Amino acid sequence: MQWRFARFTIAITVISAPSFSAADPCGGKPGVGTVCADGTVYSGLSPDGNVPMYAMPCDLGMKVSRRGGKWICSGKRESYEVRDFVGSSGVLSLTNGKANTEALVASSAKIGKSLDCANACAFQNFGGHKDWYLPSIHELAVMCNGTTKEPEKNCPAAVAIGNLSMEKTSWYCSSSREKEPASFMFNIRFSDGIHSFADPVPPKHTTAKNLVRCVRKGAVH
Repeated sequence: MQWRFARFTIAITVISAPSFSAADPCGGKPGVGTVCADGTVYSGLSPDGNVPMYAMPCDLGMKVSRRGGKWICSGKRESYEVRDFVGSSGVLSLTNGKANTEALVASSAKIGKSLDCANACAFQNFGGHKDWYLPSIHELAVMCNGTTKEPEKNCPAAVAIGNLSMEKTSWYCSSSREKEPASFMFNIRFSDGIHSFADPVPPKHTTAKNLVRCVRKGAVH
């Protein structure tokens, strides 16, 4: 059986956002969950250098609208394929989701674009930014409880960030791979912060699908 892939469009509304200014809520030392002027949500400091990290306000697939000064997420969350185009010969960091995403997208070009988690983030244009990526497992952990440690009970940071599914059946893609065996990709659920694995066989098709929340890091403007 052969699988054919075509360029795709991710269903999330693109919003024009105001320019950064001194009055931007994220211009100083924002708290986790602060909504910035560009519509992104401050999500803590990245584990690969304590760089400010920002998330989209909604999971991919949902519609985004502004109501009463707040971002409202509506509609269905879409699930995307868990795929490892890099394979066991490549390195997928536990901390640097941006580098992971770049490696996954570059490798996927060799076999054609698909509806996978990494490509879903890489082609986003939200809030005037085009540098979105699929977070690493440690970046997702920071979005859960502010640290890279796997929590025991809950995800207070995820509650502050907002609009993340808290269902125990809702797993989110990461761009990180377990070291041994190399084929397993990490994922996380925000109901309790537990980490798990999906088992794609690169570069073949896999039926494993998870939710996606894209992030970016660096300057807010």
